[in-house]
Amino acid sequence: MSELAHTLSDLAQKINHHHIEAERAAKSAVEHAIQAGNYLLIAKAQVKHGEWLPWLEANCEVSERTAQAYMRIARELPKLEEEKAQCVADLPLRKALAALADPGDVEDTE
Repeated sequence: MSELAHTLSDLAQKINHHHIEAERAAKSAVEHAIQAGNYLLIAKAQVKHGEWLPWLEANCEVSERTAQAYMRIARELPKLEEEKAQCVADLPLRKALAALADPGDVEDTE
């Protein structure tokens, strides 16, 4: 379909729809990272000492670095005050991790 076939009203509607979906996906990413982190923490506690990385590589589609990030967000988000935790949870994943590095600076990450 050519670009001329879209009315400005139609384009605005599509832009708004995809903007809302992008924001929803960003928030969903943090929620999924928290859940993955919680499950990774449980798994790590069950794996014998020294077998964590081999187990992770053999069973999960996440890198060690990503697993560490997920576990960090799962561990540290509950430690924040409720208002700051909600602000962090509403951020895109990378910004949420950055905010956890300096929770006093949550407002500056938005």
